[in-house]
Amino acid sequence: MTPPRIVPRPRTRLDYPSALMAIHLMGAVVARAPGARYFDSLRFAEIAPRRPLPRPSVFSRWRESAPTQARFTLLAPPEMWRTSQGAFRDDPKTSAGAKWLVESGTALAADAIVVSTGADLTPGPRDRERLARWAGHLLSRSQRPVVWQPGGLWESEDAEGLATSLGLVCAFDPLEGPAPAGPIAYARVRALGARARLGDGLLRSIVDVLSEASAETVYLAIEAEDAVRKARRTSDILEALAAGGGGGQLRRAGGLVVDLGDEDEDEDADDDDAD
Repeated sequence: MTPPRIVPRPRTRLDYPSALMAIHLMGAVVARAPGARYFDSLRFAEIAPRRPLPRPSVFSRWRESAPTQARFTLLAPPEMWRTSQGAFRDDPKTSAGAKWLVESGTALAADAIVVSTGADLTPGPRDRERLARWAGHLLSRSQRPVVWQPGGLWESEDAEGLATSLGLVCAFDPLEGPAPAGPIAYARVRALGARARLGDGLLRSIVDVLSEASAETVYLAIEAEDAVRKARRTSDILEALAAGGGGGQLRRAGGLVVDLGDEDEDEDADDDDAD
């Protein structure tokens, strides 16, 4: 009798350390779809279009000219959801801004629509209702996740709870706290003030937090003058962590010791144009 053939089981996420089994997408915040050189080392970009805002057909051309593996999200321009009276005051069913967001997100084949609010969206009940109405419209019409980055007076726990109840992904700053629970973790980092330089020390801290996220997919969008270079450096540090190299300082993720290089080793690196 011929013994049964044993077929090796493909390795799955469960075969890897929990801190590193997510899909990590590092990228820069850019005004338009980057060129091919960008995607040689990065797979993701957050598109933050500037005025005059592109038509959806332009987003379609950007998507068609990008590599197949390229991933995008679309940052909603404030003028698409904010009026002189405040945030989300229009009826999204008749709002030209909401229509543009849905059509542009679809044309770009965006992984998500990202909305970053400030002090103009308060934790009060009326603003919660306005956000809920817009969120429901964008989710139903675009058929893609909506990421909300709260600002102003919102407490993290309150914002995360509201986002969960509305079916939104609550964006977070990995230099201020851990990733919220959920299948998607969306980190946004702005290089301002004391963190304007975003040196290796801060990038290591970011990687530390991202590597401990429980999400299946983890995004990082860096907004800085040299955002492309910083995103590449962050990706390199994360790859070193996954490889388990020795000699570094990053130890929190699964007890691994990682060689992260010198603090300033990227200062003289070539910074390819995002275009």
